[in-house]
Amino acid sequence: MDGYIRSDKKLGIRNHILIMSAADNVNPLSRIISKKIKGSIFVPASYGRGQLGNDHKNYLKIMSGIIDNPNVYKTILISMDGDSADWIINESNRKKDIYKITLMDNKNMNSCIKEAIKIYEVFKKNKKYIKKKLFNLRDLVLGLECGGSDTTSGLIANPSLGFFVDKLIINNGSAIFSEPVECLGGEESLIKRCSSRKVKQKITNVIEKYAKIAIKNGVDLNGVNPTPDNIRGGLSTIEEKSLGAISKSGNSKISGVLDFGERLKNKGLYLLDAPAAAVENLTSLVASGCHVIIFTTGEGNPVGNPIAPTIKVTANKHTFKKFKDLIDIDLSEILETLNYNIGSLKIEKEIINVIKGKTTASEKNNYLETNISRFGPSI
Repeated sequence: MDGYIRSDKKLGIRNHILIMSAADNVNPLSRIISKKIKGSIFVPASYGRGQLGNDHKNYLKIMSGIIDNPNVYKTILISMDGDSADWIINESNRKKDIYKITLMDNKNMNSCIKEAIKIYEVFKKNKKYIKKKLFNLRDLVLGLECGGSDTTSGLIANPSLGFFVDKLIINNGSAIFSEPVECLGGEESLIKRCSSRKVKQKITNVIEKYAKIAIKNGVDLNGVNPTPDNIRGGLSTIEEKSLGAISKSGNSKISGVLDFGERLKNKGLYLLDAPAAAVENLTSLVASGCHVIIFTTGEGNPVGNPIAPTIKVTANKHTFKKFKDLIDIDLSEILETLNYNIGSLKIEKEIINVIKGKTTASEKNNYLETNISRFGPSI
């Protein structure tokens, strides 16, 4: 398997060229440019203006993190003014891989479009000169996500994924799981696996933070979790849902906790502090450096990420039949045997195929989205 060597020495499994908006006021222009450039990936800006304090800092961390993801080759960053683009560029570790186009510095929109097409052709031509290196599973940063969970998620899909994660960590690979709010009620099972007292405390603090946010906003998490689709799928308590969700991380030691927007620097298994909503969480995993994301689902969730191939896994045969065009792996055959090794081998095989270039179901259907979490009001 070949990996593409980036300017920061990391290895990517895709060679994406992004058309990214620095702020939401140029999304229409960026969208037009991306439609004219076949093969480019449009990354819209959710906000970018009027944000305050940590909310603005987090926005810049996620946008620059997307640019720095090893699956990204180059980025054409579109902005109304120079400042909104420069704020993102200054946060990036790969500044020389970004080409900035500013509407105010051009005659009109058409000149921006022509400039973008011209630089894209240069990037595309230079792709053939990118150095390659053998990509092994130990080079992989795997993102872990679950959504629309049911009883088969906790019984089959998540433990099978966890079985593979343990093998990955043993072989010096890396994995990131997230959704701390989905760990409520199952904290003890995580704390037992922490590599240090410091990690234990940080995990406790992160999970408590989301509980406090809910209380502050008048929400009883026990009253809204499990969600209606979880209940339809047979889940009855928040503890049952949490333990099932946690099982996707396996049984390996947890090396640390990543803050929202923080890049992975060391190998191992990490918890990422990010909200649970699927699109926001997938975007956060990408910004932290994930090459591939495994997304387990019981009831079904169609969305994937345009930067990191998102492999959908279900163990519910009815869901697979209903959403066959949006699911990559069906694990329902091991429901009776509970042979997680078989499930993990199917997941491993699909990951290897995707690293080699196979497109996922969400990529084939262009069912891809990015979005950034908000933590405060705009002014």
